[in-house]
Amino acid sequence: MKKIQVSKSKDKGTVKVSYIGGFVILIAILLVLFGNEIRGYFIGVSVLEGQDTIEQIIGSNNKGTEPTNNSIEKESSSTDEAIMKEVELDIGDMGSFDHQGTIYTWKVMDDGKKWLTRNLNVEVDNSWCYENDSNYCEIYGRFYKWKAAKEACLTLGDNWRLPSDEDWKKLAIQYGGYHDWKTGKDIGNPKEAYHALMKEGNSGFAALLAGWRDLSGNYDYLGENGIFWSSSLRDSTDARGFGFYQKRSMMARGNGDWNFGHSVRCLQDL
Repeated sequence: MKKIQVSKSKDKGTVKVSYIGGFVILIAILLVLFGNEIRGYFIGVSVLEGQDTIEQIIGSNNKGTEPTNNSIEKESSSTDEAIMKEVELDIGDMGSFDHQGTIYTWKVMDDGKKWLTRNLNVEVDNSWCYENDSNYCEIYGRFYKWKAAKEACLTLGDNWRLPSDEDWKKLAIQYGGYHDWKTGKDIGNPKEAYHALMKEGNSGFAALLAGWRDLSGNYDYLGENGIFWSSSLRDSTDARGFGFYQKRSMMARGNGDWNFGHSVRCLQDL
């Protein structure tokens, strides 16, 4: 007697085929009717499932190439601090810079101002070397008419300028005082300021007795007097200045015809 397993197998296959076929037809109908909605659903799920990963990648890229606002602020802040450290100087700080081939030294004096500690040697119109010898300029700097002195300090840039009468007064008082030629009176101790601010003094200002050039073009008083212009006028022909006088060993405030040739020290505000 033969078994009928084969025929049973055929019946199951027929049922399975019928079931699968019906399912496929159902899916096809659903796709036709609701295709856009179904595709949108699955795409949305895919994007949502990958969103954390995408955000992590973007975040990683930002860290590597585009700093956040906080990091920009920190970077800017650190840069500003570095600049401020360069600008902020204390009394006693010293330095140097090159200008037109000449090395100029400076120091923050006790008045809180940044002064050159050597005489200016910038060649401009109406400026000269002692006896017209450039070797003197290397040591003592140049002599300037008053207007030329202001112009010469400006060539240094970075807000360098010719000191005013008040600037010189404050400097002198910080180191002792000065004698006023106009009143004939001493303000403080002019001798103390002289010794402190001269080249041999302990202030570092290193004033030099360069002499001067008079209205006739004659040079005199080398090693005896050192006169420095201020930016302040006394009247239409005279400007204020401060001098160092070796015979009297004192620092004094006076004035002179602005066509004289005198020495120059420039100053920078801090």
